[in-house]
Formats: sequence, structure tokens, C-alpha cells
Amino acid sequence: PLYSSAASDVYKRQVRYVMLPRAGINTRSFKKAVSALCSETPNSTMTLAMMGNEIDTKNCSNNVNQQMQLANQLNITATPTILLPDGSLTVGYITADQLIDLLNKG
Repeated sequence: PLYSSAASDVYKRQVRYVMLPRAGINTRSFKKAVSALCSETPNSTMTLAMMGNEIDTKNCSNNVNQQMQLANQLNITATPTILLPDGSLTVGYITADQLIDLLNKG
């Protein structure tokens, strides 16, 4: 994951990810998200998938639908989107240093 080491390790912040297959339910991107979550190594598998690598198709009990509903409730429509502790959203890629600056302001 993009910010785990920068935010969690350095500043002891917790980073949580919400899956948002933008193409919708039962699409290729949805199935890729489920496959990553169901793998033995979800974080590294999702990283590989996001880099364009093929990953093994997997299926298991998962909550991708609920994660998509949460994203909708939070008005998250793009990736990446960062929900900061003060409730504000930052949409689009930012560097780890920029994220740390935002976290330190809060």
C-alpha cells in the first residue's frame, strides 16, 4: 500500500483502505479487488494488481460491496481519496511527505 510505511511507521498513524472498484459490482475491477482481498497476501497482491500484473482469481467471503457503500456514503468517487481525521477529503495522488504534512496539521 502506498502510504503504510510513511504514515503508519514514521508517525504511528493508522492507514485504512476502502476498496472502490469504480466500474461497479461484478465487473473485472470488482473481481480483481475480491481476488486481492481473498489472497494469502492481500496488500502485496493488490499492489501487484494496481501495477497491471495479472493475479490469481480468488473468491471468499468478503465485504467489497459494503466498502463500496461506505465510499458512496462518504462521497468518495475517485481514487485515491484520503479522508483525514478532521473529516476533510483530499482527492488525487499526493506524496508521502505531503500526507505527513496534512496529518501533522490535524
